[in-house]
Amino acid sequence: YTVSLLAQDSAGNAQPYSVSFFVDGYPPLAPEITGSSVVPSGLIEAGKANRSNSSKITLKGTREDECSVWINDSRLVNAGSGDWSLELDLEEGEHLLQVRLEDPAGNSSEVVEIEMFVDSEAPAVASLSPEHDSVLAAAPGSVIVNLEEQGSGLDLPNSLASLRDATMAEVEGTWNFDAENLQWRFSPTQPLEDARYTIVLQLADLMDNRSGLLQYRFTVDGTPPPVPVIEAIVSPVQHPRLLIRGTKEAYAAIWLDGEEIVGHTAATSWQTPLTLTPGANSFRFSARNRVGTSSDPHVIDVVYEDVPPLPVVISDVETKGDGRSATVRWDGYDAAAQGDITGFKIYLLTEDFAELSGLSPVTELGVDTRVYTFEPVSY
Repeated sequence: YTVSLLAQDSAGNAQPYSVSFFVDGYPPLAPEITGSSVVPSGLIEAGKANRSNSSKITLKGTREDECSVWINDSRLVNAGSGDWSLELDLEEGEHLLQVRLEDPAGNSSEVVEIEMFVDSEAPAVASLSPEHDSVLAAAPGSVIVNLEEQGSGLDLPNSLASLRDATMAEVEGTWNFDAENLQWRFSPTQPLEDARYTIVLQLADLMDNRSGLLQYRFTVDGTPPPVPVIEAIVSPVQHPRLLIRGTKEAYAAIWLDGEEIVGHTAATSWQTPLTLTPGANSFRFSARNRVGTSSDPHVIDVVYEDVPPLPVVISDVETKGDGRSATVRWDGYDAAAQGDITGFKIYLLTEDFAELSGLSPVTELGVDTRVYTFEPVSY
């Protein structure tokens, strides 16, 4: 419609005006959904659920000119003409998408309902028995895997479960699946021996979501470890510090007189220093596995003879011409052979002496020093 007006004042000045408007009481045609990125097929109307293993889907459709696209009462595509395309990011689970068009007059088309079911997450492990990285004193009668699957359901034929020994050879037994509780249970044909075991899983659901290859480990270690082997020691010794070396079972700890001195390492060799007291010394070593089972003890006895070191023999005395200084050497003295020598004390007197009681050294030297110079010497 067009309304025409002529505006004129008292002086005879005139200006024509016109106003055009449309009256549109007819709703646009319902949109036709033409395609999407939904896997595995395109969208299906009329209450038939579409299934997608991706949370992102693309809707495409037709529309009349100058219409906007509304989904669940939200305008998601502005007014325009021609086919439209829209990407949606949906949460997991069921969705009802109500799609309609709206023209410039505010008329709405009929609603096209699209049911969507989104399952983009692979099944997962909720819990295990035995737990991952656990160490058991007794072999379990079965291995239990509890699963999480909130979507389309577990695709059992396309899922993998196996128990493997330390060599990754498959352990003979039977896997049973409890669909109601989403639980796998493995019952070995023979009782599990002491060893490290690996649970190998790969989970798939009915929407072709797949987990990676999952591995969980546990160890059965119910046998006491062997007695630790200790290298032979020659007793008696003349040094208060003694280094003990030995071997052990992998992952066994070494205990000495009730205290752990070597942890549960994979190494089979070990060593520890000991401090001896004068006379007889006795040490009680044992190995302990990761569940706390101890081996029989290995007792070593060693005698520490705290004897005085040998006298220092002066090998050379060098004096200067003025007679006021002297350099003394004892190069041939073997301090290491004496065991526990920590250094040398130097005394200086103007007369012969045989006792050190009451005397103070002029200096103290380290154990590696073999020379000292007296200067100046006062007369």
